[in-house]
Amino acid sequence: MTNKAKLNLLATSIGIMAFFMPSYGQEIPSRPNAMDSEGLKTGDWVYYYDDKGNTTEKRDSVATYRLITYKNGQPDGKVRNYFRNGGVQFEGILHKETPELYEGEAILYSREGHIVKYEFYKAGVLNAEKSITRMEAIIAEQKQNIPTQTSYATSLNNLAILYHGAGRNADVERLHLQAIAIYKTNLGDSDLDYALCLNSLGSFYYGMGRHSETEPLFLEALKIRKEKLGETNAWYLVSLNNLASLYKVMGRYAEAEPLYKQTLQIKKSNVGEKSQSYAVTINNLAQLYEFMGRFEEAEPLYKQSLKIRKENLGEDNPSYALSLSNLAQLYSSMERYEEAESLHKQALKIFAEKQGETHPNCAMSLNHLGKLYISMGRYVEAERLLHQALKIYQEKLGADHPNYASTLFGIAKLYQRMDTLAEVALSYYEKSIAINEKVYGSSHPKTSTMKSSKAKFHYKQGDLTASLSLLEARLDFLENHIQKYFNYLGESERESFYINLKDDFEQYTELAFREYKTHPELLTTVYNLQLRYKALLLNTTNQIKQRIISSGDRQLIALYDEVQALKQLLGNAAALSDTEFLVQRGAKRDSLQQLLADKDQQLTQLSGFYANEIKLPKWQDVRDKLVKQEAVVEIIRYRDYDYRRQEFTQMVRYAALIINAKTKEHPEVVFFGDGEFLESKAITFYRNCIHAQIPDRESYKNFWKPLKDKLKKIEKIYFSPDGVFHSINMKTLFNAEKDLYLRDEIDLELITGSKDLLKAKEASLSQKLGFLIGNPAFGGKVDFTSEERNSIINNLLVNIERGEGISPLPGTEKEVQQIQSLLKNNKWRETTLLNGDAKEEALKKMLKPNVLHIATHGFFQGDVEGKISYTTNPMYRSGILLSGAAESLQKKIDIRGNGQLGKEDGILTAFEALNLNINNTDLVVLSACETGLGEIQNGEGVFGLQRAFKIAGARTILMSLWKVNDQTTQELMISFYENWLSGLSKREAFDKAQTQLKEKHPHPYFWGAFVLIGE
Repeated sequence: MTNKAKLNLLATSIGIMAFFMPSYGQEIPSRPNAMDSEGLKTGDWVYYYDDKGNTTEKRDSVATYRLITYKNGQPDGKVRNYFRNGGVQFEGILHKETPELYEGEAILYSREGHIVKYEFYKAGVLNAEKSITRMEAIIAEQKQNIPTQTSYATSLNNLAILYHGAGRNADVERLHLQAIAIYKTNLGDSDLDYALCLNSLGSFYYGMGRHSETEPLFLEALKIRKEKLGETNAWYLVSLNNLASLYKVMGRYAEAEPLYKQTLQIKKSNVGEKSQSYAVTINNLAQLYEFMGRFEEAEPLYKQSLKIRKENLGEDNPSYALSLSNLAQLYSSMERYEEAESLHKQALKIFAEKQGETHPNCAMSLNHLGKLYISMGRYVEAERLLHQALKIYQEKLGADHPNYASTLFGIAKLYQRMDTLAEVALSYYEKSIAINEKVYGSSHPKTSTMKSSKAKFHYKQGDLTASLSLLEARLDFLENHIQKYFNYLGESERESFYINLKDDFEQYTELAFREYKTHPELLTTVYNLQLRYKALLLNTTNQIKQRIISSGDRQLIALYDEVQALKQLLGNAAALSDTEFLVQRGAKRDSLQQLLADKDQQLTQLSGFYANEIKLPKWQDVRDKLVKQEAVVEIIRYRDYDYRRQEFTQMVRYAALIINAKTKEHPEVVFFGDGEFLESKAITFYRNCIHAQIPDRESYKNFWKPLKDKLKKIEKIYFSPDGVFHSINMKTLFNAEKDLYLRDEIDLELITGSKDLLKAKEASLSQKLGFLIGNPAFGGKVDFTSEERNSIINNLLVNIERGEGISPLPGTEKEVQQIQSLLKNNKWRETTLLNGDAKEEALKKMLKPNVLHIATHGFFQGDVEGKISYTTNPMYRSGILLSGAAESLQKKIDIRGNGQLGKEDGILTAFEALNLNINNTDLVVLSACETGLGEIQNGEGVFGLQRAFKIAGARTILMSLWKVNDQTTQELMISFYENWLSGLSKREAFDKAQTQLKEKHPHPYFWGAFVLIGE
């Protein structure tokens, strides 16, 4: 640890005000500063500091110095700091040097020799009561002798800090204000000691939830420290961290995050990544991410902070206990209840032993543990703990503190779950909300969350009007929240952030469907939610990309290209271990991931998409785009909600909202019934009939008939699927009564969501350029050993089939050659890659063709449990095979990469396809098996190849839902291109091709595997 770091830690620990003017006449001592044979400090040492608290070697700039003796590398005896004039500034015994923990008395003196701070420690833990008693006696004496001097003000300020830390808050504000007045009179309002007092009062207000009063104090202290000390000084960083923490609890996340990151960057250089100071900011940033729902980012930061505190402070320190508590809270949010309980109990034990059973930190642990027990259904224990916490908070912090409100809120939710004491529950809801509104304001996330719970309580009690009023306010809050924060979050951060808001939309939808008969207007709100937020992440990513590419801003586009390159680098090496990644890529994976996140966030901010472009469309906008005899069908998957427990059940349901050109007051709704049946027996029956090529007389009834009566006289339907409906080609449903497939009954067009109808039509690429790939040279037959058969690679590729196994595909070569001929005859330029030329490298170097046609093996693997961690991302579990893939699988070439950035493994995953250069490509044809499959995420679509190619820029995608027959796929594709190049639209050409194939092969297994989406 650097000498500067030591002083910074000392300043943080005991509040040294290291702002002194040098007295250059004093002769300062020298010491050997020697190391022993084992490299440990030994004997007498001296450290020199300038007037800003920085270490210095220039003796004429020394303001203070430290004398310390080492034995076996550890401090031995008393440590003293001196002013330049030889007066003692600090003395105490160090229990531990890094960070500085004390044993017994630690005393700070003013330049005049007065004691201005006294603290008593046992093994590094402050004894607050003993310290307070001594400080009170010191101040009583000073009041008689130096009542207007800054020494007295410093003592008042430090006593106030001790009071606040011990939860004795009655006199804290008065003491801080008294100290500030003395400082201002004696030193002026730009002095560093004045700034210290401002910061201390601000910290008290912060702890009491008086945030509007806190901000101006923190800002003024920050300004003084910046001007006097610069932006790398420890005291400036304290102010920066404090301001970030304030913005965090105020819900001003966009302002908090860059301040935390700025603080971390400077601390990393100044004091290192293992310092206690660094741990504090890491912890705070983790808490910010937790508040935002970015749990995956928060967990490693909490663990890092916990590790640092354990190494620095030991496992019985209250700061270590705070880290335990924070990680436990995160695990509670992630429903990892057993882990959370264990950590909460550890933290509570430490707080009780080191700070006493009535300390506010004990109340915090009791409160958290009580709420955890509510989630675990352990209501008796929860009630006892919450009331115990409430009593401590009331005594120590008062009945208007947000922590008191938080506990009231927990008890209200408990009584709601217990279905008892309804009047008490309502009273507690109202009191907790009133306190939060006073402290945070009505638009704060915590206030909004409390009101949302109260809304559910009202519904459970039968008061629909009160419930709806609060829920609609919650929706308004969420819409503002999304608009506000999507403007600065990167792509992965947007996903984490939005996932934790979606439950509110789903819960409102569930309530609306319960009550629509008496309140049909609720259906309009549900449709508007679907219109605005269905596939929100996909649409946002696409629109930001388009804005960047069309901006003409070279700097912005260069940053976009840099982000894409980082994504490709990480994607190509996804299966590497961290050690292998470091060796082969020359950098740590987590460092590159953080760099990617930072640059992606910067990209979003610079694009200014949400700041300028977001609009909130309404269902009437969609209706006005429809012509006579057209309709839109929005499929919605949702879960039942338990209003007593305030949580979703396992019961899944499906509904459809329908509007047509004549819809006036609200959309119509249709229910499909038991979603569990649709997602299990019904879809299994559908697939079995397809694969066995047998008649299916049931699936039409299950997946379409409920809609039929609402679609009379409708000739064309824009169909937006959700959930299990993504796995079905609706056109293949067979109406046994009429002996017709749905494709012959009605014109059905697949759309991502209703918003598709509102998008302006984009101009096509001017050139006629095709890029065709077929029959890659996979590199031989794959023969797995028994060990490999159970490996992740085999599991990923178990579903590959356009033919048998990873066999050659000569039919795809004929397919591509015929398409090549058709394009040439229509005066297109084309690049055709077959056999050994059909390489992943060539595909990644391709530049914006009008048409991209890939004919090869495709694969999708479902959830992979107990395997390599990267496979939790569905974008790695879907892909296509190109030249060399079989060799990679046989490990002749390691699938994880061989260290050369330009070398590919022949397996293009969906994650890698995200970065293909196909922006505004008119058509992508994935002539392979199961290219339309992926992991379905409720309301957001299919995560797999189709999502990847949409984000990469494809306007229209032709893809498959099941394993395809090689010969009939050739026929379908050739027919499609012939029809399209003759002048038909892509959709007309595809429908005609399906009809032609259906005449030869009537079962949908042959003609129904492919679906067209996007035109």
